[in-house]
Amino acid sequence: MSTYKGMFTAYNSEISELYKKRTDNKERADNIVELSDVLLGKLRATFEKEGFTDKQEEIQFFKEIKPKIVAHRIANSMLLDLYFKQRLGEEELEKNKLEKLIQLRTYFAEHQEFYKYISSGNHCRDDQYFTLVSTKNDIITKILPDIDRNFSTGYDMLLANMYAYDIMREKAESLDEKEYKPVPQLTWSLSKYDLVELILALHSYKAFNNGKTDLKDVASALGQIFNMNLNDINRASFSIKNRKKENTKFLYELAGNLNRIISDSNR
Repeated sequence: MSTYKGMFTAYNSEISELYKKRTDNKERADNIVELSDVLLGKLRATFEKEGFTDKQEEIQFFKEIKPKIVAHRIANSMLLDLYFKQRLGEEELEKNKLEKLIQLRTYFAEHQEFYKYISSGNHCRDDQYFTLVSTKNDIITKILPDIDRNFSTGYDMLLANMYAYDIMREKAESLDEKEYKPVPQLTWSLSKYDLVELILALHSYKAFNNGKTDLKDVASALGQIFNMNLNDINRASFSIKNRKKENTKFLYELAGNLNRIISDSNR
């Protein structure tokens, strides 16, 4: 694996982790922009120091690596702008969203031949599009804004904007989603043994992970949710199983209360 590919793989892993975390959309987009800027800086420094080992590595870099990083940078910068404009109202937000998608969509219309080539999966023109020597005097480096001719073939930026369109089209839908809110703190206000009854019932009914979860794991998870120390779950469950009177007093009362509420609501 080349140095560039290794750095790109690590970057993708970080992006994946950001999407796994329960965080709000603005923070995630801001983090992706920052990650992208940092990596692009590192790639530029590596390029200036080491260059490419061969033409194939150069093509891979400008076709498969750099455009995807820049695409994340472009799309998430646009998303950040939209998140900040959410307060303008739904109609104005939709207008801004559409404008950004149209802005990116123009690259498809204005460079149809290149787009068709990329969509075809061919490689016959890779040398023409994705090496610095071949594109040094290409018109694409003159008509696209902010092209660094020493670190861009022009077509890598064209491809980045095309990828950014796909990201924007997908992620812009998250503007309508409710952002993550912290889970409310819940404290179990009945007895510990009432909670243990509930845990035993759920565990024996195989309510978690198809019955493949250990009782202690269930107790640990629910104990954290309800702010209750259940480290002695085995001892507590033993006490319940050896009660002289009714073993499931709490569950019986719980079911009875629910049935009363349902009956009252149907009257």
